[in-house]
Amino acid sequence: MRLSMLLRAALSVVLTCVSIGCGGDDAPPVSGTDAGRPDASVGTDAPPARDDAGADAGLACVASAAHQVSDAAGASLWRGVAWSGSEYLVVWADDREPASAELYVTRLDPTGAKIGADTRITNGGGGASLPSIVWSGREYGLTWVDNRDSVGSVPTPSIYFARLDAMGAKIGDDVRVAPGGGITSLVTNPAMGYAIAFFDMNATTAGFDVLFAALDASARIVTGPMGMPGAVRVTTDPGNSFLPSLAALDSGYGVAWHDNRGDGAFHVWFARLDAMGATVAPEVQVTPEPGGAVSLAWNGEGYGVAHAAAGATPQLARLDASGAVLGTTDVPSAGELVWTGSGYAIGWKSDDAVHVTRVDAAGTVIAPDERIEATPSDNGPDLIWTGAALALAWVDARSGTQETYFAALCPAP
Repeated sequence: MRLSMLLRAALSVVLTCVSIGCGGDDAPPVSGTDAGRPDASVGTDAPPARDDAGADAGLACVASAAHQVSDAAGASLWRGVAWSGSEYLVVWADDREPASAELYVTRLDPTGAKIGADTRITNGGGGASLPSIVWSGREYGLTWVDNRDSVGSVPTPSIYFARLDAMGAKIGDDVRVAPGGGITSLVTNPAMGYAIAFFDMNATTAGFDVLFAALDASARIVTGPMGMPGAVRVTTDPGNSFLPSLAALDSGYGVAWHDNRGDGAFHVWFARLDAMGATVAPEVQVTPEPGGAVSLAWNGEGYGVAHAAAGATPQLARLDASGAVLGTTDVPSAGELVWTGSGYAIGWKSDDAVHVTRVDAAGTVIAPDERIEATPSDNGPDLIWTGAALALAWVDARSGTQETYFAALCPAP
């Protein structure tokens, strides 16, 4: 693959951790993207009615068997999927061009069939990776890590953002949000536009911190000091804070991450943020035992947090609105977590399949898992809830080359 050496090194560390979880001073595992809530302030066309999960209400479920979406020469890396109310948009990093991996999107109808040709989104030339995509109610928001910038001759990863219209075409220019190479979590909110959480090194402590940036509906950065728009730090403790997962509320955000402050072992932590990323209450440690890969979902009254670490049983923790733990449920694996309006769904991978595990609102696992035969690569599936279907996108190596695949499931009542 024709990624830059710097990006290769960073990704190899992250990929090592995703399947085993990281403890001590190791780099973090990979987290997927986070499904967002609609932003009624963007664009011109009115969207369908949407439920509390940010998905379309009253739609019939349309299933789609697993099939390959990317088909150009070269390999696919990473993936994301969003639902507009009438079609899907799938994004992935693709190294079909000789210079570097760049982001592409493609449209799918409700059955999963392709609509038109792939659209190239990035042209930075340094390599783009780790995309996260949401539908705002009028347009798509997309964030990713990009190596187009440099300090001297050394590529320096940065967080970028772009708006895409309903056809997947870019609106305006790419926006450099902040320096940073950590995995991003992107959400959208009816009143506040877009918000991004990511992690990056703190030059003072030599550890990693969680950072937050907010953008309005026109992609103008609204966080940061006066005259210096950018990201603000959520964590500043001497330990390492990794893998933030963000959830949008009506008037702020919840964020969960894993953190090795104190005893040196990674635990899951949670904080509530206002619209500008300031904490509104003390941070809360969610797990007494070590916790790894984190995914957070808001259910309208509280949160679910899926997490796992090497040697620990994967769990779904149910939190109240303040972050206090209401209960925990052992689950087969942790992965991308969504709220469906009546319960949770977790998308995860094994060696020969991608899976969806459902858990009801009271924390009871609904058996059996939904299972799709696959040969998933190191990063597991992205999972979204459309209001009727559970849709997944993942990178699969069954053809001998890593390619992006898609499927949609109709969950049993």
